[in-house]
Amino acid sequence: MSNIYDKELELTSLEKKQLIQYYKEKALPDFKVDNETPEDESDNFWYGIQFDKRMFDLCVYWSDYKIVCVVYECDPIEDGNWTTNMTASWYLTDKGESDES
Repeated sequence: MSNIYDKELELTSLEKKQLIQYYKEKALPDFKVDNETPEDESDNFWYGIQFDKRMFDLCVYWSDYKIVCVVYECDPIEDGNWTTNMTASWYLTDKGESDES
């Protein structure tokens, strides 16, 4: 039986480019301020960004001496806020670090 959390988050190529850009320009530099080395890490860091009607959470953390970024989509809730939906994810660092475009 497969894990429900192994599902790939469906993203357009434009959304992927926007997420990679946000990660490189905002999330990664912010993360590195307090987490320069794996020994500095205290917790996962979360960054939210919205494109049109979709909201995303980026979770950035150290794993095996590499910085990892996982993207989740957020679902709207009744009070106008968002909640992270972890049933599907996209590992941005697998796709993003070698993509310098």
